[in-house]
Amino acid sequence: MEKITQRLIFPELFDKPIHFKFDEPHSSSDGGALLLKAADQKLQLTSALAACLVDGRQAAKVKHTIEDLLQQRIYGLASGYADANDAAR
Repeated sequence: MEKITQRLIFPELFDKPIHFKFDEPHSSSDGGALLLKAADQKLQLTSALAACLVDGRQAAKVKHTIEDLLQQRIYGLASGYADANDAAR
């Protein structure tokens, strides 16, 4: 069995080291979404995009910010969920 050494790409985002084990038969393949989120947090891309948009919704009825909605959609697309039917989970 081949061992692959992984290293933490964004150490400033985590207080403790994270250890990954990729040999579980029933594990999720969405682990890349964590790296995408870390990169987005570091580069502030969805924050910058959200700042360009005008939110015309009634503030009292808003449950999720424009930034949250953008992140959900972008991360979903990047993870291969083009139809967004899993967005509620």
